[in-house]
This record gives sequence, C-alpha cells and structure tokens, in this order.
Amino acid sequence: MTEATLWDYKDHLDLDYPEINFNLLGFVGLHLEDIPVTENNPDIVPDLAFDVERRPWVNGAVAERGAHITLLYGLIKPAHEQAAIIEQLLDGIHFSHAYVDNVSIFGHPSDEQTPIVAELTPSPELREANRRLRFLPHVDTYVEFKPHVTLAYVKRDTAKFWRARLDEQYYGKKLHLTQDIDLGEKILA
Repeated sequence: MTEATLWDYKDHLDLDYPEINFNLLGFVGLHLEDIPVTENNPDIVPDLAFDVERRPWVNGAVAERGAHITLLYGLIKPAHEQAAIIEQLLDGIHFSHAYVDNVSIFGHPSDEQTPIVAELTPSPELREANRRLRFLPHVDTYVEFKPHVTLAYVKRDTAKFWRARLDEQYYGKKLHLTQDIDLGEKILA
C-alpha cells in the first residue's frame, strides 16, 4: 500500500485557505552537477513530456539544466522572499555529494507527464538541512523527507521503461553537490 499525501486528497477536502495557493507552494533546493539524461539516452527525446504553460517545471529532461535536490517543498511564502532567513538556517552545513539509491516513478498515476526521479541516500547534511528548513511556515505535503532529484518528465505510457533504463545507469552513482541554494527565482551561492 502506498503512503497517502496531500495531493491524493486536496481535490476532495474543504481546504478553504484563500491566502494559500496550493498549486504555487514554494521550495528550497540544492543544486548539483547537471545530469546528461539525453546525452546518455538519445532515444528518450520523443518520450519526454512538457507542460510548461500550466506547470513550468514539467520541462523534459530537467536534470540537464539546473538539477536540484528538493530540501523542503510546500513553503507558503515564496522562498526568494525569505532568502535571508533561509541563508541563516542553512549556515554551517557543507554539502559535498550524494549517492543514488534507485530510480523511481514519482507523482500520481493519473498524471500524463510522469516524473522519473533518482532517490538519494539521505546523508546527515541533507537531513539536517530539511530539519532546519521545517521551521519555515509550510504545508507538509509528504510525511517523510526523501531526498531526490528529478531526472526527466516522460509520457506516462513510457515511464516504466525509462525508470528501469535510468535505474541501470544511475544506481549507485555519486552526484557532486554545489553550495548553491535554489529559491525558485533566486540562487544563494
């Protein structure tokens, strides 16, 4: 049985919070080296999915352009408006690398554009960053912090194939992290 999240219930609950746009929740991410998904898999290109008008982040092989690990998702106030406090919260944490545990399909099964993510070993530094960021006002959309990086969005009917192929390539891979914090519209270097 899979774990239920806010997204499984949001359309069926009476969530009347006019000051919160549940479709525009903010995030804090940690940049890492770009991952050459299409270079290693040129045959993935026809299967990439895009929905940039409605959801700008659904943009094909996203790990090739500004790959990031989501340290916290669900911020009520945009992260770039809280840059100073986020910088203070993360002060003293040094990020160096992360390892891919496996590649999985993320998101709701009814999504036409399916995210393929590399799940990462939750290092002490990643856990500490998430713990500190939880002091910010946010909606807890997922119960447990599971560090991951989105590799690509693909068409739903190809997702299982690409999950398996990318898992073969990236399982156990060491990813080099930067110290750059992604606030959605601003980068803290």
